[in-house]
Amino acid sequence: MFQASGRKVWGGVLAATLLLGLGGCSSSRSSTKVDESWMARVPTGDMEEVRQAQVVVNTAEENLTRAKVALQDSKEELKVAKEREKITHQQQKVAQKALELGNTTDRSQDITRAQNELQQAEENMTAARAETEWKEKAVTTRESMVKMREREVDVAKAQLNQARYRTLERNGDARAEKMDSGKVNDQVAKARAEATKEQDRVNMNVKLERQAEARWKEASDKARSYGGSGR
Repeated sequence: MFQASGRKVWGGVLAATLLLGLGGCSSSRSSTKVDESWMARVPTGDMEEVRQAQVVVNTAEENLTRAKVALQDSKEELKVAKEREKITHQQQKVAQKALELGNTTDRSQDITRAQNELQQAEENMTAARAETEWKEKAVTTRESMVKMREREVDVAKAQLNQARYRTLERNGDARAEKMDSGKVNDQVAKARAEATKEQDRVNMNVKLERQAEARWKEASDKARSYGGSGR
């Protein structure tokens, strides 16, 4: 469930690395992208910064894949919750019919039992609706997580391009001298700004999801107190 995994989204090393920058430097991929093949003439011992940047890209892409899988799982959970709500609604209708039938008999025992069953069915229905609302919020949260992870990939790739550029520059590569370092820095800054914006959206959605989960727990506990399933 989300509450176990969602709290890790913004607390990891990757997010800090992406938002603060590799090596503490504020640079980025320029519009003139460094071709990976250009690095072939760079001495192996000078490639450490590039290797570290590539690790960040790999991790960001893995996190994006995981976020997409989590979104699909969340959508399946929502389908189950909606189906459960439909079943609970039918049970509520049956309880209502039973009460109507009991009222026609004028037997107080039958009426009391039917009233209790209807009350229980209504509490179960409230809990079922609350669960559906919670799962809907969970889907929204995970959709925003996917977008955030996509922006993290953008940042990681921009930083990888930057690391390649700086490495070439340190090694006196003429191709690096023709590139605009200002554009490189601007691209990284823009990518980070987008990632931060998406992370803020995730944080907001997480808050709304947790509120919905709390409402479901409250409704579920109340339903159980009436002897219902309450999930």
